[in-house]
Amino acid sequence: MEKTGLGSRLRRKRLGLLAADKRYSLRRVAYAVGMQPSHLSRIERGDSVSLSEEKLVALARELGECPDEILALSGKVAGDVLAAIRRRPGFFAAMVRQADGGDGQPGRPGQPESASGFAPGPAADPSLTSATEPVSGPVSDSASCPASGPATGLVRHPAPGP
Repeated sequence: MEKTGLGSRLRRKRLGLLAADKRYSLRRVAYAVGMQPSHLSRIERGDSVSLSEEKLVALARELGECPDEILALSGKVAGDVLAAIRRRPGFFAAMVRQADGGDGQPGRPGQPESASGFAPGPAADPSLTSATEPVSGPVSDSASCPASGPATGLVRHPAPGP
């Protein structure tokens, strides 16, 4: 994982929660998501560490953050989103480009068409999907994530020792 702001965002959020609730100590949050406190400390410092989708989602939920945003900050995409992209790569490439202010066409801005490997519209194999076929499964965006605040039932495991 590169330094992308993930660690500072998680630390800022955890410390904000800690000010109101002592259950958000580094040690307790780490144990609640099933990792060693030293590992969480390295993440918060921005050190390069590898985390599974499962751990990133657990950490996001523990701190009341949007799992999709936390995954994106770590350079990952949720498995269900990746599956949808693989079913209709051209459609999603065009959609992302349009959402980012472009016209949805490959090669604009800054990336040549040959490097993108995608064309707008349905997937490369039209027998697999149609342009009007809805994408199955949850496809989330920031609107489906909590704006802020922790989830209920946080810190499920007590921290061991003093």
